[in-house]
Amino acid sequence: MNAHPIDNSEADMGLSTKGGSMKERLLEELFGASSDASGKPRRWLESLTPSQCREWEMPEGFKLAGDYHITRGGNTVIGGPPGIGKSRAALQLAFCGVTGEDWLGLPVHAQFKTYILQNENGSHRLKADFDDAPSGLDEFLRITPPPDFGLCFDEPGFCAALTKELDDFKPGVVVIDPWTNVTRDNTQGDYSDALNRIRECVPKGEDAPAIVIVAHTRKPKTGTEKPAGVALLTELMGSTKLASMARSAFVMQPATNETTDNRVVWTCCKNNDGEKGSRTPWLRENGRFTQCPGFDWSEFDQGSQQQKVTKEVMERLFESGSRRMTKAFLVDELVEVTGCSKSTAYEAAKPDGKFTSHLEEIDGLMVWNP
Repeated sequence: MNAHPIDNSEADMGLSTKGGSMKERLLEELFGASSDASGKPRRWLESLTPSQCREWEMPEGFKLAGDYHITRGGNTVIGGPPGIGKSRAALQLAFCGVTGEDWLGLPVHAQFKTYILQNENGSHRLKADFDDAPSGLDEFLRITPPPDFGLCFDEPGFCAALTKELDDFKPGVVVIDPWTNVTRDNTQGDYSDALNRIRECVPKGEDAPAIVIVAHTRKPKTGTEKPAGVALLTELMGSTKLASMARSAFVMQPATNETTDNRVVWTCCKNNDGEKGSRTPWLRENGRFTQCPGFDWSEFDQGSQQQKVTKEVMERLFESGSRRMTKAFLVDELVEVTGCSKSTAYEAAKPDGKFTSHLEEIDGLMVWNP
């Protein structure tokens, strides 16, 4: 019997298909699609020699702000509690990318466009944000109202639409706001998948934008020491993954817990490619941030170690209304009893302040009405 020659061609083995070889399809199933969200072939891997690394020259416009705090192709996180001004800080970065002004104390090195993909602020808030904005923004800024179906990075249609917007606009910065609307679960796997899908949508190579993620911090624990410096990195929701993927990270903290206090503290708690820099105090005004001179760092650092100036404290000092005293004397007693700063004590001693329904000034003396 004559042996038939063995032909390993895919056609003879029945592996050839109209849409590509069976081998290619199997590889796609095992290792993922061969193209990105825009349909371009994926470049899975690149290998460089030490000489090639040394010969790399920084492209013009690569470093956008700070000491490599914001760079093209890098990931940055802006964290903080709800309502503190994270979105406004990201918006101010977009403004500074047009005007060239410093961004929260960091120099801006190049003019750039910004695309803000956000899912929280509707038409009323957006109108307020841009009523007092710099002129000439239309060429440099795009911002979304909340998308009808949310930030659906797990939907191919959404990713394709975003990819086209970014390819057409070519931003230097893409803001994702907020991170909690991107991920469904607070797990490492979900965070990794979301980050990978975001990267699929943005341009690659020298056109790659900086990705700025707006994220919430954890609910503070009562009775514990206030975190500061690099320890703030652990306060981010999903801190392990967000902290590891970010080249730089900022956290914004309220100066006090008073609802009328618009001062915030801005700290860079991570910067892999440069110096972090010092923390700085800012006043949030009409959506913009201005420097806050004369900030009492000792009061801020004491934080939860201070006793709050409460109604109970005031009633005790005034002996339920039987004592009267000058404002200066009241301030001194509040500082001694609670350990607060003089500025905090003066705020509490104002008749039109937080205790306005109980505190008044009569003939130069402070009077407490229980």
